[in-house]
Amino acid sequence: MIGSCFSDNIGNKLKSSNFDVLSNPFGVLYNPISVATALRNILNNKQYNKSDLFVDQGLHHSFDHHSMFSDLDETVTLYRIKEASSTASNHLKETQFLFLTFGTAFVYELKETRQIVSNCHKLPAKLFDHYLLKPEAIVEIYSSLINNLNQFLPNLQIILTVSPVRHWKDGAHENQISKSILHYSIHQLEQIFENVSYFPSYELLMDDLRDYRFYEQDLIHPNNLAVDYIYEHFQSTYFNASTLKLEQDILKIKKALQHRPFNPESESHLKFLKQVDLQIQTLKNRFPNIHFDF
Repeated sequence: MIGSCFSDNIGNKLKSSNFDVLSNPFGVLYNPISVATALRNILNNKQYNKSDLFVDQGLHHSFDHHSMFSDLDETVTLYRIKEASSTASNHLKETQFLFLTFGTAFVYELKETRQIVSNCHKLPAKLFDHYLLKPEAIVEIYSSLINNLNQFLPNLQIILTVSPVRHWKDGAHENQISKSILHYSIHQLEQIFENVSYFPSYELLMDDLRDYRFYEQDLIHPNNLAVDYIYEHFQSTYFNASTLKLEQDILKIKKALQHRPFNPESESHLKFLKQVDLQIQTLKNRFPNIHFDF
């Protein structure tokens, strides 16, 4: 799962059900060019070094990464980046489904290097050119990238979606134009590649829910009710009956593990723990790759 914070929303739902999922290894990414850059660097297992960093206010940053990687110590920043890159590169080798969420078609390009950055790290706006991508540029970049991914992973399924989070800082009208460019670009890619499809997270929030009770207090980000609703459609779209049953069994066990008894040493609680352990072992016998964190 790579892209805007909506990728984290769905990624966290999948993680809670013990799916083998990696969500935003470079941090939240908003525009499709930054998503493509991250994917290409993961695919090529790029080795980041100190020349890929810059220093501002004493912190070492990467224009490819979220500020959660930044640190006062250069070696710490590089260690975090290298660990995340290595994990992502290894995970991609086993990936069957790649979900990309595009948030905005607006980009910030560093004037000095002409690099489209993933994060401005609160640098002065005068250092960047801020502009709207053209659909043709998005389609061209992703056509090349998807061809490379298909060679690396012949059975890969790529699902594209547009984040329902509106980018009001660009302006209400400009946000609509931006989202339209993303929708049109995805539509074009669907026509080109058989393994590319679209999931309507944007439409589910904007057209199905259409009420501010499904938003956080900022009236921009979807709240838990909205995420749950979209995830239900995600389940009905991509999960078969046996997967749904397995997910229910896993969530039931995890809920049981969260139980806090009045007396942990009581006979009834020890019996309860044995029953839960038996359920876990039964699932592990059927699905050896499933792990439970205690």
